[in-house]
Amino acid sequence: AKMSRSLADLSSVNRYGAPGLGLIEQRVDIQDNRFMRSRLTEKGRTLVGQIANAMVRRPIKAAA
Repeated sequence: AKMSRSLADLSSVNRYGAPGLGLIEQRVDIQDNRFMRSRLTEKGRTLVGQIANAMVRRPIKAAA
């Protein structure tokens, strides 16, 4: 249940019916309507790319 709420917040409409972040789109699975399929929107893919680029450019410091 907690994951469903989090995914709703990332979708176009959050769990309260207000605008969500628009990072994923959710659709009912065509083979089993008990399941929702989620995938990144263009906005979500852009954000993932920005995060990945930031991680690559930043050197990882070793723990002391």
